[in-house]
Amino acid sequence: FLPMAISSGAGAEVQRPLATVVIGGLITSTMLTLIALPLLYEIFHNVTSIKLFPLRVSRARTCTIIGFMLFVPLISGLTQNKEMNLEQLGQMTLENNPRLKAYQLKTEQKETMAKTTFALPKTAVSFGTDQNNIAENNHPLNVWSVEQEMAFPTYYIANKKAKSIEVSLAKTEYEIVKNQLLKELSVAYFETKMLSQHLKVYNGLDSIYTTLLQQAERKLDLKDVNTLEYLTIKSKRNEISLYIKRLKSSYDISYKKLQILTGHQDSFTLPESVEILSRELSNSDSIPIYNYLQQQSALTASQIKVEKNRNMPDLSFNYFQGSNSYADAKTYSGFEVGVAVPLFYGDYRNNVKAAKLAYDSQLLLAENEQTNVLQRLNALRIQCSNMYFMIQQYQTDEIPLSEEIKRTAMKAYALREIDFLKFALSLESAIDIETAYYEGIFNYNKLVLDIKYFTY
Repeated sequence: FLPMAISSGAGAEVQRPLATVVIGGLITSTMLTLIALPLLYEIFHNVTSIKLFPLRVSRARTCTIIGFMLFVPLISGLTQNKEMNLEQLGQMTLENNPRLKAYQLKTEQKETMAKTTFALPKTAVSFGTDQNNIAENNHPLNVWSVEQEMAFPTYYIANKKAKSIEVSLAKTEYEIVKNQLLKELSVAYFETKMLSQHLKVYNGLDSIYTTLLQQAERKLDLKDVNTLEYLTIKSKRNEISLYIKRLKSSYDISYKKLQILTGHQDSFTLPESVEILSRELSNSDSIPIYNYLQQQSALTASQIKVEKNRNMPDLSFNYFQGSNSYADAKTYSGFEVGVAVPLFYGDYRNNVKAAKLAYDSQLLLAENEQTNVLQRLNALRIQCSNMYFMIQQYQTDEIPLSEEIKRTAMKAYALREIDFLKFALSLESAIDIETAYYEGIFNYNKLVLDIKYFTY
């Protein structure tokens, strides 16, 4: 068939396509028979089970190196450079962050302690004998007794309320720490995206100067451009390259921070789209710090009641039995109820007074902090609104203007209507507009995050 494929004689236009198809079929079938089919056999030979998520093939020990070499790149491709959005990164942070886990354990500890509210003191079991304690059979009694003390019942009720507030306070602390982490993560996320956009802008600018430098080198050989303009172009290009290196360094630091916060050391990518958060209009009464201040005041108030009920009389109950091992022995039972009343009341009264002073102090602090919270939230909302309108102005006016400046400057410089200095100033103005736009988005998103995850 090869002579038919390369023939140029009469009827060659009919023979060549037929010969080409036959030759191609022979080559393809040979490749399938000698390479593809044996390779597939080696891959799936001795397979005992297959898991899809994550992809894993279990096989006998006789597995050949061919299957291993094929599947390792496949698995690596599935696990690396996965695109992660802010929600996914936040979920990973909540699952892996050790500081948040510590506060979760603290909450569980408070919940466990709340179950000990009605715990009574240890029960006293005693045995005694007394030669003066004579039974009817004229022998001393051996007395077994069980004694239990307890505080006044209202104390346990007040203590239960105080411990329930402590549990709520621990849960609120957990929410505050969670908000701090999510805010820190979100700020690092948007900072990384802002730096990525800056890199994209300056890489585009570097590409322009690289092209101009190459053209200037050729024109310099032809004496079509002066040496000063060539050196200026080269200087600008070097300046942009150095700035790109600084941007990459800042990007790497911000990206590493994301990895540390999420506890995810494998590489991942972020969405390329520019994300603008919706304005947060949450009620200040629902933010954790506001609830925390209210719960602290409630806790100090409950502690006053605990101290007052601690001054109530303590109760004691004692049951005993006496007998001996001699003839005609009988068993004698008895029961005692006691009340413990504080005779020296000064210390108890001072404890209650100290609790009241702590409550008054906490009320003043909470009132002052709540006022500061409201003022700062209002200031953040005003700044957020102003920044939002500025972004809208950039989108409608400044960004199109930046594109027009670059387009006009490139055209004017190509036609030699302006010199290189004016061209460079025009490009810098356009670049400043674009970078200011991305910085404005970052600052706006940061303000939204300050409101959403307000921790003061």
